Amino acid sequence: MQRKGIVTYLLITFVLTYAIEGMLIVSGFRLTSTPPMYGQFVIAAVIWIPTLATILTMRFVAHEPRHSLNLRLGSLRSYLITMLVVPACFAVIYGLT
Repeated sequence: MQRKGIVTYLLITFVLTYAIEGMLIVSGFRLTSTPPMYGQFVIAAVIWIPTLATILTMRFVAHEPRHSLNLRLGSLRSYLITMLVVPACFAVIYGLT
């Protein structure tokens, strides 16, 4: 059963990632030129595919509860600070260059 879960996770992750990235490449998206915003948003969404694959595999293949992933998100304060500090750092770096 464990091998089946690992194979399912890898298949979901790689098939979805390569399919989405392939569609971007076919549509003309390139990192060497100024990219359109939709491509950047799609790439940002692709980052979440392994998480989605984990949840789907745990739910439908391994039949384990979600709490067995041991996700501990922590306090909301840390996320709020990060959402303020990271854009501020980008603004400072952009302003210096």
